[in-house]
Amino acid sequence: MSCKRIAGTVAVVHLLLVSCDTLIPDRTAPTSVEVFDEFWNAVDEKYACFSNRDVDWDAVFTKYRDRISDETSENELFTILSGMLGELNDGHVGLSTETQSWGGDYLEDISDNHLYRLISRYLGKDKKESGGLQYSTLYDGRVGFIVCESFEDSISDKQIEEVLDYCKDCQGLILDLRKNRGGESKNVMTLLKYLSVEKELYKTRVRHNRVRDDLMEEGVMLKPGILDESRIWRKPLVVLVDNKSYSAASIFAMCVKGCENARVVGVKTAGGTSFPDWFELSNGWYFRIPTVKIISRSGADYEKGVVPDVEIHLDPDLASKKSMDSIIETACEMIVSW
Repeated sequence: MSCKRIAGTVAVVHLLLVSCDTLIPDRTAPTSVEVFDEFWNAVDEKYACFSNRDVDWDAVFTKYRDRISDETSENELFTILSGMLGELNDGHVGLSTETQSWGGDYLEDISDNHLYRLISRYLGKDKKESGGLQYSTLYDGRVGFIVCESFEDSISDKQIEEVLDYCKDCQGLILDLRKNRGGESKNVMTLLKYLSVEKELYKTRVRHNRVRDDLMEEGVMLKPGILDESRIWRKPLVVLVDNKSYSAASIFAMCVKGCENARVVGVKTAGGTSFPDWFELSNGWYFRIPTVKIISRSGADYEKGVVPDVEIHLDPDLASKKSMDSIIETACEMIVSW
């Protein structure tokens, strides 16, 4: 065969291949409709908090399915899926791609500089810091005051022992979790094991048999033991919470609630007593939903918030005119008169 004929044949074959690619699209990538169905079904099967949400997930399918087709762009698909997650009104849900992300942060803006100034005043200029904990004493050394702004920062045994040693002569402790939006549950467990709380901290429940509100107990989380029982704080403990205390902070409040030497004081927390997991969709995107719900050792469900033992709101007049925090003042009085 001549070189010209070979070249012509190659050109024809190349043209046919190009034409086939044009006529027959790549079917290795899922369509927008397929991703939508995959996503809806995954949430339907795995989401653990339907009983806490005022949402009809079947109606959500109908509402958003009408907006989608195989021609739906990636940006449009992202908007649709994040909108569906938004219907859950859950701070533990999220959606992420290589180029954009969306989180279900439904809490209001927490930039309350007024409260931070008050807390800073009570900590004083001589405050101590150990990891994610800031601490000092109040009432002439009779009350230990500990602030934990987040459970994201690591809290170690050594750091907790440092704080407890500093407060060893106090009549009681105040742990301020206001504006604490959670973080690592392991930090909660590390802190709890030094407190005189029940051995059984909470129960875990997961979805079962695809029935949205049928939750099955999987076991209990036991309080980790420490080598030296003398390190456990057995004096009064007051935990301060507000409507921005979320996730791990709510779990902490739930675990100490009802204990003989502890009181939860403030206003109802923001809840979020569940554990989220990430899942990958067939198009490479990731989404996050709670798959495990945490309930109290007595069986109470606090996903929508922990109600304090003593409800008290910040007095704005006292705060602005005298730079005094009515909630901290109440907690101090509780401890010295326990």
